[in-house]
This record gives sequence, C-alpha cells and structure tokens, in this order.
Amino acid sequence: YMDAVFTHLFRAREQRTFDLCSKPNSRYMLASKFTRTITNTTSGLRGLINNGVAGVETIPFAEFNNVYAPVANLTTTDVKVDIGIQADVTAMFNFTRKQFSWDLGYNFWGRTCEKIECPRPCDSCSADSIFNYENENRWGLKGDARMFGFAGSTSVPLTLNDAVPLSATQSNATIHSGTNVTATDAALTDVALQNGGVNNPLWAFGNQGVVRIIHTPTTEGGLNVTSNQMKSSFQPVFISTADIALQKTKGLSHKVFTNLSYNWDREWNPFLGLGGSAEFGKTSCGDCSNSSTCCTTSCDDSCSYCSLSQWAIWVKGGVSFD
Repeated sequence: YMDAVFTHLFRAREQRTFDLCSKPNSRYMLASKFTRTITNTTSGLRGLINNGVAGVETIPFAEFNNVYAPVANLTTTDVKVDIGIQADVTAMFNFTRKQFSWDLGYNFWGRTCEKIECPRPCDSCSADSIFNYENENRWGLKGDARMFGFAGSTSVPLTLNDAVPLSATQSNATIHSGTNVTATDAALTDVALQNGGVNNPLWAFGNQGVVRIIHTPTTEGGLNVTSNQMKSSFQPVFISTADIALQKTKGLSHKVFTNLSYNWDREWNPFLGLGGSAEFGKTSCGDCSNSSTCCTTSCDDSCSYCSLSQWAIWVKGGVSFD
C-alpha cells in the first residue's frame, strides 16, 4: 500500500512568541519598562568622567517605571505565515496468513521553510507588544543592572538614602549573564554593584543643579562617598521592532511502524493487535544568530529544522460482527 498527500498552506494569521536577534532563548529574559516623565529630576546624570565639569548635569529622556516583564510579553504578536508545500507519504507492506496479519511501514513527512511577514506597528496590538505604538522607546533589557540608586545626602525633595529610579539598560545581556559581572572599569571600586556594565554609563546624581551622589545600598557597602557612586545609562537603549528575530522553521522526519494482529474465527470475530512506531525528526532550532536585524531581513539562511522525535507502542483489541 502507498498513500501520498501534498498540501499547500495558504497565508494565515498566527500568534507566535519570538526571541531577540542574536539572543537565543531571550524570550525568557527580563525587560524593564521606562517612562518619559522624570520624577523631580532625580535621575539627572552628570558626565564627570567625560568632561570634568563639576555641577553640569544632563537629564536622561527616560527612567525606570517600576515595571518588569518577560521579553516574551513584548515579542508575542500576530504574524502572517504561509508554507509552500507539506508532504506526508506512507508506504506499507501487509502480510496475512489465516488469522495472522502483519504490517510493516514507513512514513516520510516534510515541510518547506515557512514565510513570515514582519508585522507592522499598530495601535491595536496587545498592551505589552513591542509592535504597539505606545511601547516605542519604553522597554529595555534589564540584565543584572541595578534599577535604583540611593541618595547620598538630604536635599529637598530627597532625603538621605531615598531610592532614585535610574535609566539603566543592558542591551548586550544574554540569557546566561548580565554585563555588570563581566565589565571592567578602572573608575569603579565594585563594577557589578555600581552598574559599570550598563549601556552608555555615566555617573548618577540626584537633582539637577545639586551635587548629590547616587550610591549603592548601604547594606552592600554604599556610602556617601565617590568610591561607591553608581552609574546609569545616558541614554538607555530600548528594544525595537527591528530587534525581534522572526525565526522561520521547516520540518523533516522519518517514521517506521509495525503491527501484528490475530483475528479469532468466531461468531463475534474478536481480534487483538500489538504494535509500535519510532519517528526520527531533524532538529536545528533557534539558529538566527547571524542576523542583527531579523525583522527587516529575510533570514532565510537560518531557517531551522524543528521536527518532533517520538516513539509509541500500543495494544489494540475489539470485536466485529454483522
């Protein structure tokens, strides 16, 4: 026996969750939400290292908004997908002698690389989607960045050790590590505690026009001294639609199966069967690392095989009658 089915899957809307470009499994990373409303100008940054001008501070255009979310919340979106051809071919040999019957077969399944249309930014997308207009320049990778510093002195509107939201992002963080733990900075006593690995790091101060050092927590050695001063991002690096890796997949699997059954020659024709199968799927999922702007390029070279491997055994029995 032989049976073959070839199918074309026309374009349809699907909801999928994607990683960020060049960051496998980044959907499981943590993102920080930012606001353009700078509270009491408490996140002013002073480029002391860069220009050495005392008292000159620049306010970043965003600060942490006290919200975290997994990247998956941002990259889950509706996309249009179509597949050129899918093939499902089965060949089976059957041998029957008296009440015994034996089947031995092979199944081939294959699917060409799907085509995914990059979704357009809209105002009706899900609330957290990065394709929602309202989320432009609102989310950044947290990594191991510290999102708060602490005021080093009392001066209205802050008092000593008040928490101050920062503008820190770590666009180079991965699922394995943030960038504080791997950064080096001769100006810092403790790079990890003082945010030395954030994007575009500059010294963090309190109010604009008031030299107030923002330091690490006192429980971790932070004091009102320069050696414990924190850094923040000026400016932060946000996640954009061009950062989403529209990873495409294709499929290929080979399956063998067999079944042995016995049919008793009785009035009710009882039968009993025993069988099993093994399917071997080809897999190379998650390889879109060569594209830096996956949402704006075809990324065809990284179309991954994502096929299921599985095995099964079964026992089947029943009766038949006229």
